[in-house]
Amino acid sequence: DTWDQAYANYMTENNPGGMLNMMGDFTARASPEGENRWVINGFKGFKSALGGASAMRTDTQKVSQ
Repeated sequence: DTWDQAYANYMTENNPGGMLNMMGDFTARASPEGENRWVINGFKGFKSALGGASAMRTDTQKVSQ
């Protein structure tokens, strides 16, 4: 629960428009490697995905960083 809340808080503050973020946990069975969460980030287009999150920020948002 601590990780879920910290990640949700981070994404609330750092999720540009047009980016989809999903997360969850594994329920089918335990991983032998010990993973217990999954995260998928989706982008509005191929160009945005290759450019990363900064490609979706406006010029004003880029200047303010």
